[in-house]
Amino acid sequence: MNNTRYEKLFPNSGDKAGAFDKIAEMFYDKNFSSATKTEIELLMFSIYMDATIESCKKGNNTIDYNECSDYEMGKELGIPQEKVRTLKVKKQARYPIEFDWRESLKSIQDDIRYDRTKEKIIIPTRDPNLYNEIRNFIEDHGGYIEVQRSGNLIQIRPEHFFMLVYEELDNEGKKECRKKLVKQLQKKEKNNTIPEAKNAIDVLKLAEKALSLGIGIGADIPMVLASPLWTVFTTALQQ
Repeated sequence: MNNTRYEKLFPNSGDKAGAFDKIAEMFYDKNFSSATKTEIELLMFSIYMDATIESCKKGNNTIDYNECSDYEMGKELGIPQEKVRTLKVKKQARYPIEFDWRESLKSIQDDIRYDRTKEKIIIPTRDPNLYNEIRNFIEDHGGYIEVQRSGNLIQIRPEHFFMLVYEELDNEGKKECRKKLVKQLQKKEKNNTIPEAKNAIDVLKLAEKALSLGIGIGADIPMVLASPLWTVFTTALQQ
């Protein structure tokens, strides 16, 4: 077979046999004549995607999104990049691969920007599953995102991005973060009593209030300062 990409993804007979085993398992488990074209294509794509991920992995166990972009994969498979994006989502739902979305977000920190006009942090997400993980996290914590029509960008308010940093802290770090937020706000509003946050939603509200008052949230919280996501956050706001 004169296909250098195939040989790179499946370099030895063991890899090729492993791929065939997955296909055989589908057909020989009372499914020989009933598997649909869609099911077969999804399984074949999953095998291809798993091999591509392995070949694109970097030292920190994240992947090079440029090497496995929808466009590049679409060219290799001879299908539109929109279909590749759809298949990636379906593959993750049917044949999921565990990945740390926080580490993946850190790996693209140099591409994150702050739009001062919109007052939004712009996160490019070439991988639809990373996009879905970030979106789900923000919505689970009471926030919302704005999506460009292409679906490749997430626009997040600064306080919602701060919650990404907050959720990365351990319990002790979260406790100190909540106390420091209240202390910072109390200095600004001396005539009002600021109650300590009891949960993530309360923290989000405090962060939103602090930013509206021009308070540098997290500026003196050691656990926050040590977070790589905090570096992403502050770097974006300084641009």
